[in-house]
Amino acid sequence: MLLVEDDDVIRGVISHVLNLAGIRVEHAPDGAQGVAAARTGRFHLILMDIQMPTMDGVRALALIRRDAIAARTPVIMLTNNASITNVSECLKLGAVDFVVKRSFKPDVLVQRVRKHLLPTCPASGGGQSPAHAPSAAAVEDENPGSPPVTLALWKQRAASAGTLTAEQTRAALASVALPLIHPPLVQEVLSALQDTDRGLITAAKLIELEPALILGILQAAQRKAGAAEVADLELAEILGQLPRPELPTIIRGLAGAAPPIPGQLAPWFHLWWRHALATARVAHELAILLEVPCSLARLSGMMHNLGSFLLLASPLGVKLGYLYEQIPHLQVATDATEQVLLGLTHQQAASEFCERASLPAPVLHACRDSGRPGLEVGRMVPSQIALITVLNAADQVVRSIGWGPVGNDELTHLPPLIASAFARVDGLVNLALEDVEKTVLFRLGDASPAGALDQMPLAGINVALLSTAPGPWNVLYKALARAQARVRTYQDTKNLILETSALGTTPDVLIIDGTAEPLGLLVPQLRPLAQTSLAGCTKLLLAQASDNPALVLQSARIDLPVFTNPIRICSFLSSVHALSSAAPRVPR
Repeated sequence: MLLVEDDDVIRGVISHVLNLAGIRVEHAPDGAQGVAAARTGRFHLILMDIQMPTMDGVRALALIRRDAIAARTPVIMLTNNASITNVSECLKLGAVDFVVKRSFKPDVLVQRVRKHLLPTCPASGGGQSPAHAPSAAAVEDENPGSPPVTLALWKQRAASAGTLTAEQTRAALASVALPLIHPPLVQEVLSALQDTDRGLITAAKLIELEPALILGILQAAQRKAGAAEVADLELAEILGQLPRPELPTIIRGLAGAAPPIPGQLAPWFHLWWRHALATARVAHELAILLEVPCSLARLSGMMHNLGSFLLLASPLGVKLGYLYEQIPHLQVATDATEQVLLGLTHQQAASEFCERASLPAPVLHACRDSGRPGLEVGRMVPSQIALITVLNAADQVVRSIGWGPVGNDELTHLPPLIASAFARVDGLVNLALEDVEKTVLFRLGDASPAGALDQMPLAGINVALLSTAPGPWNVLYKALARAQARVRTYQDTKNLILETSALGTTPDVLIIDGTAEPLGLLVPQLRPLAQTSLAGCTKLLLAQASDNPALVLQSARIDLPVFTNPIRICSFLSSVHALSSAAPRVPR
């Protein structure tokens, strides 16, 4: 490990603590020498001081992140005076964590170092060494405030794993057989079918948990009755279209054709599965409100991200899995990676697969159109538009609580109609998500995937959220609450100031959501914050990149750390945690 620190005493203390923990430390006395050492690629982690002679830590971090070899090494920033601006700037440049020297505890420092320490040296080039990807917050070429080349570097890294043409990828997908997520479920289905009364209903509920069984039953029913006859039916009714005595044989045949999941890819399949289950259940609750057939909503929710499942199940899966291992919290945009690596995206793969398998139109539309920007709704009938709207909203809500699949996890506001609908079924949706957690735990046990937000240490942190879109389904609120922060929402500055003054408390972090309206309209609300008890409160502004927030704030003489769209959940929450840790604690 490399320690870049100019103070001899602090350098000695930190080295002693880490040596006792069995971590070997090498030193560099300033940023320039630190960058030179990092470029050798010999280190598993870098601890970087901010305030140093010759070259400070912020400049050194920027240079490290632009170097093809050095950028693979995670960097933790050290400082004695943690200004909010420095914390935000370093996190945006790609630092993975932040430690305040004057208040660090040896066991906490060792814990944080071990958390980010790479298992093998990045320069080794071995297949077992997952190179550390740039911070997701920095993977934004279109964001004027981001450092250059990070997305380009990621594409280069993806291409170095070996690229394929779209035709080669299609050939690899032509004979893909989907694996079973939980093979013991097959026996439960067979046992349920022995019940002559409710056997089909019970079997259908079990089959809905397994994409391989869903696809097989749909295809068998279409061969028997035709696509038009099964398109709008409940799965139990689709089972009823098939001869009852033949069902056990069909189920056993599907199970026998399903290959096992490669051990190294199991975490990615499990993440995909939990996201699909949650999307299906949330879509069901929203479908009731918006008068969309619940069976289609559940089925589409389960199959909407089928392309990622197909790619993982194909011979290309190991290649993708290796790349996914390099992504902290799966946050790098996979569309770009897939296009570079495979010549087509997972949506294209899913669409072609569904057409080839002659699956019902609703499933085809779900796999092809959900989540796609610039959707041409003019070519859709109203029922298709409603289904895709429900599906996109459910997918966004599930992502907003940290259950995103392989792919980015950008936070975007739900449309007012959808947010209002979710607010009306808030309790039901939360119960549905709890039920999904129980299902995953029951089926996968200790192998169940942990949500990204479940790992965020925000418990006990008091957050005030100032947003013009308040409510239980504000996605920022849900993300913070899921990470166990104590959140209070406010719609305007006046109410925020009055309540904090009346309670005599100050939040640890004040988050100002400027993404829902032009930033210029929000500036008058920011000025009073500097004249109240909130003047010293740690603040974070979220804004549209198109608003040019740096120029707007500079003109208004307001100094705030800024996150610009696209805002990604885990990088956003990491910044909230770093800011709350760096800020002085206010007695309560």
